[in-house]
Amino acid sequence: DQFGSQPVLELVRQLIDQNGWFSLTDPNLTFVEDVSVCAAMPVMRDSRQAPIPSRLLRQMHVLHVSGLSEADMRTIFAHTLKWYHETNGFPQEILDLEPRICDASLAVYARIRARLR
Repeated sequence: DQFGSQPVLELVRQLIDQNGWFSLTDPNLTFVEDVSVCAAMPVMRDSRQAPIPSRLLRQMHVLHVSGLSEADMRTIFAHTLKWYHETNGFPQEILDLEPRICDASLAVYARIRARLR
């Protein structure tokens, strides 16, 4: 419209801000209960070009998570995998496969990440 609002995002904002919606025919607020809103989006290079209106963005908690290096991901995944296997009593044959499982998992992650770019 002439003000640059996006109707769907305005409905989401109204849900978060006022816990419901106003109808065009009924001036009473229709409450929506037991709803959580979770959203994700890529990093915007220019905040002035952001597709999310500031009226909606102010209702959100903005969290930025930097990408990890492959070495960091390998360390985190290897330690988590080792802990899981040891905690759940996996046999030694499975424990010996941990480096290969880690390599295969990171290879799959890298391929998926490349295709989603």
